[in-house]
Amino acid sequence: MTRTNRIGYLGAYPIPQVTRGINSAYLAAKAANPDVEFDIIWLNEWFNPDKEAQVAHQLLDRGCDILMQHTVSTAAVELAQEKGIYSFGQSSDMSKYGPHAVLTSMINNWGPYYTRRISEFLNGTWKSEDTLGGLGQEIIALGGLLPTIPNRVHLQAQDVISRIASGQQHPFVGPVRRQGGKGWLALGELASDSDLLTMNYYVDGIKSVFPAAS
Repeated sequence: MTRTNRIGYLGAYPIPQVTRGINSAYLAAKAANPDVEFDIIWLNEWFNPDKEAQVAHQLLDRGCDILMQHTVSTAAVELAQEKGIYSFGQSSDMSKYGPHAVLTSMINNWGPYYTRRISEFLNGTWKSEDTLGGLGQEIIALGGLLPTIPNRVHLQAQDVISRIASGQQHPFVGPVRRQGGKGWLALGELASDSDLLTMNYYVDGIKSVFPAAS
């Protein structure tokens, strides 16, 4: 869907949750388009519409024609709509703010998890546990795909969504190296939960500089 091969990414804080989203998005984009590049700017804020709009403008000025985000205002989506480029919503369905721009949105969908846990409490089966879930557990959901996406791309996207939800596909399967060529996942090796929960680096191929620890 990109013509410039440059994807702009607005990052909130350089924590594992956000970093693994950037890395998985890059690996997926690279698999679809080997020439793609990510341009990442960190805001160190979750919600600041004015700052998000400013950063989105910067990314457009640097040649990006698709905007991704792990910030939660609709500023980037609205700018994409205004400028006639594409974007992705984050945390909620943002399509109404960019009806011609939003390719899809990653939606926080915690209702089914809350329902299950409350039911366990009520029937006496609740116990403390760690939860790391996604599409398959309905903890996240995807908004509808933009209707103007070419049919071939639409079918490919739906296939990937189904495969991830069913556990047939994982965003992090080797061979994958860390930025700079340092080894990480061997051929066919799956990233562990520990890897995902402590990720503080970019994968190889991303040219942006990962923020130094403060």
